[in-house]
Amino acid sequence: MGSLYPRLSPRPSAGATTQFAKDSGSRKLYFDQDAPLVAGKTLRNPELADMLVTLSNANSVDPFYRGEFAGLIASQFQKNGGLVTSADMANYDANITKPLSLDCNGVTIHTAPLTAGGLTVLQAIRTLQAMRLDTISDDMRSIAMVEALRWAWRDRLQLLGDPTQVNVPIEKLLSQEYARETASHVARAMAENRPIEHRIKSQAQSGTIHLSSTDRDGNFASLTLTHGGGFGARVTVDGLGLTLGHGVSRFDVTPGHPNAPGPGKRPLHNMVPCIVTRDGQAILAVGGRGGRKIPNAVFSFLTEFALQKKSLAKSMATPRMHTEGNLSVELEKNWPEKDQSKLSGFGYQVKTSSSATLSAVAKEEGRVVAGMR
Repeated sequence: MGSLYPRLSPRPSAGATTQFAKDSGSRKLYFDQDAPLVAGKTLRNPELADMLVTLSNANSVDPFYRGEFAGLIASQFQKNGGLVTSADMANYDANITKPLSLDCNGVTIHTAPLTAGGLTVLQAIRTLQAMRLDTISDDMRSIAMVEALRWAWRDRLQLLGDPTQVNVPIEKLLSQEYARETASHVARAMAENRPIEHRIKSQAQSGTIHLSSTDRDGNFASLTLTHGGGFGARVTVDGLGLTLGHGVSRFDVTPGHPNAPGPGKRPLHNMVPCIVTRDGQAILAVGGRGGRKIPNAVFSFLTEFALQKKSLAKSMATPRMHTEGNLSVELEKNWPEKDQSKLSGFGYQVKTSSSATLSAVAKEEGRVVAGMR
């Protein structure tokens, strides 16, 4: 089972170290002789490997959700004051859903539907389509992109939630009519030289990993997995080597909010796995890691790749921005200085910060190319 033991650098933060030391499963997994593993050490998780082998041999997820594994997981929740029970595990079913799709300049972008973050990305791109981004002057283009994102994030934080539990106007948000309406608001803001006013609250979220892949037969896969920042819940199921996540933190605790917690409800999250097709054939897989910065990073990449028809390499290299609907705008350090000055002068609170990390693979001119940044 050596291939299941990759070399990692899983050193916990100071806060996680204290909590791991108190949790027997975490201490067994992440510590070496009562001290956290250090960079260069090999993280071995034979218990997780054994569980995966058992599931593979059974060719079923039933042992995980309804068998012995489910009981161990539920007992760990109860031991730590959690709410999940064996009945909750047994009642869980993965949803098979149709992707959201947007035609864009000769290609089609497909992404996971709510409660994933792709709706926000497609909505912002649709606005830029309505504005005809290629006709906007270079000195105003960054402002148009920021305002398109700010409007999409306003809708995201006010209207979005689990569509099986609340009424979310998905068709309206992706309609050409709404894109034209949004574009008119953005154009007015640009003409008046002041940002659109939004009253938005935001909260930090981090974590996640993404894999993009293709094979010799032309199949593409875009897979995002999220565990939450800082080792999730920092509780590991002893006997399974399974560290629990903290996805419940992605709910909005405001009563009556579309993303408020509730029975059987899935929280809004930031994962944006995407597949791009041309004439029905996949040509690109992309996604990212980085919490709430994922949607905006994917938006930046797809604006270049799909809307501007640039290569994977150029799309990956383009500097990215981040905003969540308020006046705070974060720019990567390689943003042109003149654009930074323009954004500051427009009224944004501009600062330099990192973006999400994207992973992409594409077929260009008959060959496979890949990139990560």
